[in-house]
Order: sequence, then structure tokens, then C-alpha cells
Amino acid sequence: MQTRIFRRTALCTAISLVSITASAQDAAGDKAIEPIDNVTIIGRKLDVTDVPGSAHVVDAEELEIFNDTDIMRVLRTVPGVYLQEEEG
Repeated sequence: MQTRIFRRTALCTAISLVSITASAQDAAGDKAIEPIDNVTIIGRKLDVTDVPGSAHVVDAEELEIFNDTDIMRVLRTVPGVYLQEEEG
């Protein structure tokens, strides 16, 4: 009798673990990278040395090196920029 209960419990546990793993894989696969809108910057290009105060330029080449889709991670690398993430 106990062997039968043990087998059923083991079977139910195995099925539960398999379904949890499959569910986690589906959730990860649903996160597709969405393209962001183009940003148009209006102004004129200045030499960084002519800008009063501190300045840091993140150009296209630097963005490719980061190869990241999260702007917060990129901005954390800029000296003097401190970020606080909030939900909502």
C-alpha cells in the first residue's frame, strides 16, 4: 500500500516539475525584442571640449560595443550619471 502511494506521489512530483520547466521556457520565449521608435535630435554638433561643464558622448560605435537593449545599463557606464529605477 505504501509503495503504491509512494509511486503516485513520485509520479505527481515528476509531472509537476516537468510542467514548471516547460512553463518557464514558454515565458522566456514570449519575450521578443521589440524595435524602438527612431529618435530625432535637433541641434548642432559641438566639440566636447567646447561644452561648458562635464559632457560625455555615447556614440553608435559605443552602443554597438555594449550590445544591450536596456538604456539604463548603458547610462550606468557614463561618469557622473546616477540612476534610480522605480516601478510604475
